[in-house]
Amino acid sequence: MMMHFKNEREMLEYLSGYRDYYYELIEIEHEIGIHSPSLEKNSGSHLSKIDQYNRNIERRNEIEKCMKEIISVVEKIHNEDNLSYVIMYHKFIRMKSLEDIAAMMHYSISAVAHNYYPRAKKKLLESCK
Repeated sequence: MMMHFKNEREMLEYLSGYRDYYYELIEIEHEIGIHSPSLEKNSGSHLSKIDQYNRNIERRNEIEKCMKEIISVVEKIHNEDNLSYVIMYHKFIRMKSLEDIAAMMHYSISAVAHNYYPRAKKKLLESCK
């Protein structure tokens, strides 16, 4: 799916959705693991548990698809500008702060926050227009 964004704000909101999907996925995985219905019972409440289990499986698949789409947006700049890719990947997919990214890359926080991150956002936005 080809994503197009009108502006930087729209792109950042979309990318930030990865975090929400990630935490929802954890919650659903927890539900699936704890409430996996056994096949021995056949009561009405058991059938509702099976329905809920199946809905959780469907939702998990939807979330995973959305997460993959977000990753594919970030990967658009992988071959164009590796530094921008690394910053955007760690910021939105690995959910790292700019401070953590700066430390990992051995750059100053100021250089990342005021130079490299703005450039990475611009590069990604251009690749999505």
